[in-house]
Amino acid sequence: KWFIRGFAYSVEGSLGEDAIAVTLINPGNVRTEFGSSGGETNRERFDEGEAIEPERVAEAVLFAAKQGGVGTIQEIDLHDRDALSHF
Repeated sequence: KWFIRGFAYSVEGSLGEDAIAVTLINPGNVRTEFGSSGGETNRERFDEGEAIEPERVAEAVLFAAKQGGVGTIQEIDLHDRDALSHF
């Protein structure tokens, strides 16, 4: 993850003068058809409300894309509300 973050910052650093921003979107568990190593998809593994829905990730992408001006949103972390309570 640190490599991706550094790469994104490097890209933004080299393209920022051209008004190009780079935003990392870091979702937690997302209820998709992607599977785990056990063959079970995340849609099967998580009930509705137990993980992030793909639409929420799409909303974050749209939010970041709509930002203008001189500022940038470097990262958006998306986690289910009780994700940290599992530790």
